[in-house]
Amino acid sequence: MEAEQDVNLGGDENLSKTEAEQPTRKKKKLTSRVWLQMTKLEDGSAKCNHCKKVFVAESSNGTSHLSRHLTVCKKRELPDIRKFSRLANSANQDGTISLGSWAYDWDRIRRSIANFIVCAKFPFSIVELPAFEEMIVSLTPQSKSISRHTIKRDIMSFHLTEKESVIEELVRSPGKIALTFDNWRAEHTDDEYMCIIAHWIDIDWRLHKRIICFKAISLPFTGISLADEIASCLSDWRIIEKIGSITLDNATYNDVMATYLKMRPAISKNLLKCFNIGGERDNSFRMFILSDEEWDKVKVLHNFLQPFYEVTVVFSASKNTTANIYFKGVCRIHVCLLETYKNPPEFMKDMISDMVAKFQKYWDEYSLLLSCSAVLDPRMKLQFIEYFFDKIYDNVDVHLDKIVATLQALFDHYKETPIETSSFSGDSTSNANFWRISAARFPKLLSMARDILAIPISTLASESTFSIGKKVINPWRSSMSKNTIEALVCLEDWLRAKGYKQGETIIYDAPSSDEDGFSTTNVVVEDVF
Repeated sequence: MEAEQDVNLGGDENLSKTEAEQPTRKKKKLTSRVWLQMTKLEDGSAKCNHCKKVFVAESSNGTSHLSRHLTVCKKRELPDIRKFSRLANSANQDGTISLGSWAYDWDRIRRSIANFIVCAKFPFSIVELPAFEEMIVSLTPQSKSISRHTIKRDIMSFHLTEKESVIEELVRSPGKIALTFDNWRAEHTDDEYMCIIAHWIDIDWRLHKRIICFKAISLPFTGISLADEIASCLSDWRIIEKIGSITLDNATYNDVMATYLKMRPAISKNLLKCFNIGGERDNSFRMFILSDEEWDKVKVLHNFLQPFYEVTVVFSASKNTTANIYFKGVCRIHVCLLETYKNPPEFMKDMISDMVAKFQKYWDEYSLLLSCSAVLDPRMKLQFIEYFFDKIYDNVDVHLDKIVATLQALFDHYKETPIETSSFSGDSTSNANFWRISAARFPKLLSMARDILAIPISTLASESTFSIGKKVINPWRSSMSKNTIEALVCLEDWLRAKGYKQGETIIYDAPSSDEDGFSTTNVVVEDVF
């Protein structure tokens, strides 16, 4: 018995050892989506992560009751769908807003950063500021850091891409292209820059202007060298045979330049005529403490100069100032000068005399262009010219006959040119709308009107560009290369034409030693009048 007991005891021990050595069963993996919002407890129950309510959750019970609870749980917060999709750019016709898929586009982000730097005139090094990087990452966490050298290369690349787009616009323009030219010396570098701006009216009768050249030029500043630079620029832009006029200031070398440009067959065959327009710059300025008597004189001067100010405001418009609107303003100035000249205040006699002489000098030259432009405005026509000429001339009929003969000669010239016709719909309450809806009726006349009305009467557009140049070439960015400066100035102008608004310039008080820190006018045309 003892032996059997020993055997049995040994067997129990082996059995216990075998049971102990058996591996523990693995827990079943939780695959249901409810466990994303539920917690499995050790006793086999489940607890809601939102309201903390506990439910039976044995494997035999399933998870349907847990899923039903999640759909009605009052503590559950729905995910913000804006984190996973984006709103459409505009509302639907019924006022609702639709959702669209969102895709991460690093190239588009870099283009937006480049546009931001160009339009706001920030230094390239702004992309390396920790605060800027934090802002970009907060907007798109997938974004990468970029250096000032990378953003500079992006801007230069975007400039070339946008340049091709502008060239296509110019080449497709239906009529001739008018140019304004001027030069400017940078205050902080003493470099001389020339600026060329193209003006044209498109097929929808919208006036456009684009900077096509903002280039540093080297000595000597002769008319011949400038003519070569302009011709080279026009060839590069593939518009040398589409130029209808060039508006210049009254510098002596510009007369030589105009002569040499007219000697080039590709340019001269499309030019219309030569007009001299303008006034002279006077940069001298001194401050005085005025007496009461002098303040009385200031009041008289103010009343005299008020029409000049109002006309200047009209002429300064950059989007809708076609040549036809100049006639009324210039005639208003002319009449004002003549009336004041007849009985001037004693202290203004010499000034008025000089103003009348200078104005008359240029009026004799450009009044023909202004008059032809005004006649092409259906709201003015020849009767409007006659109204003002009665106040200016004694022999009105002679000047009116000259205008009619000029317009007839121009029309005969355009009759020989093949024109593509098109039709538009709309009202004729404005000059542009009139020519839009008259395209099918007067195709030849429309082509002539488009070319004449696009001619700029002043170099104001170039002067505005130099104001931009002063902000680009500041003491902290004066070491940039000339190609970079041209790319920044031109690209900003092209982006603004696309709808980007010009931002405020912010200058950092940290100088950078490397590149990345960065009037009178003449309109030249062919003698067909």
